Amino acid sequence: MIVNEFVSARRRLRRLEFRGRVFDNRLTSDLPGASAERVALVTGIRRLVPKQRAAVALRYWHGLSYAEIGAELGCSEATARSHVARALRRLRIDLQESPPIVTTPTSNAVKEDR
Repeated sequence: MIVNEFVSARRRLRRLEFRGRVFDNRLTSDLPGASAERVALVTGIRRLVPKQRAAVALRYWHGLSYAEIGAELGCSEATARSHVARALRRLRIDLQESPPIVTTPTSNAVKEDR
């Protein structure tokens, strides 16, 4: 019983520890004046599962290899690859589902024949 409680406490600490190391202001800022694409991307990243979000942040913001990501997240290199791949797949789906921002100039409007 004591061993289980110790292991549970270590797991809780490890989860909190990697969150503090990975996330910084770049993903949690309010994005004043950001483009619509950037806002959509950051919103999609915020919707990811925490491990996937951490893997993407470590891979693309911090430039770590998959082996280094695995070491940071406490998983194997293959699992780190899976986290990144699943996160990218989810982001692609989310970004395709969001309606594109279309601006049509009035000068190109189709004129009706009378």
